Amino acid sequence: CLKTLVGHTGGVWSSQMSGTTVISGSTDRTLKVWNAETGQCIHTLYGHTSTVRCMHLHGNKVVSGSRDATLRVWQVSTGECLHVLVGHLAAVRCVQYDGKLVVSGAYDYMVKVWNPEREECLHTLQGHTNRVYSLQ
Repeated sequence: CLKTLVGHTGGVWSSQMSGTTVISGSTDRTLKVWNAETGQCIHTLYGHTSTVRCMHLHGNKVVSGSRDATLRVWQVSTGECLHVLVGHLAAVRCVQYDGKLVVSGAYDYMVKVWNPEREECLHTLQGHTNRVYSLQ
């Protein structure tokens, strides 16, 4: 073990890594941005009101999904919340982000396609008969 990243006050449910940057999401309702080489916490991202269950890192942005039924788009370098996506009726469990569109799956049995810049849901894909746990 080269480094142990210590700082969350709850369990870690999700993480992503790119280069020397690690991002973790926790039951403490925060995301933390870490330098993997030094083990230092660079930013703590506040805004979710429940557990951060999933995230997807793309370039200098990370999209997080939470049990609070929202998604948030964050600027990794500054820790700023850029956009909040509201529309799921239950916990968001999975998310994908390609730099333009966000796709999310939730415990409301729905998959949603978003334009994060406009904070707009473009499509709601219905028909699942149970919670959506994973997107690829």
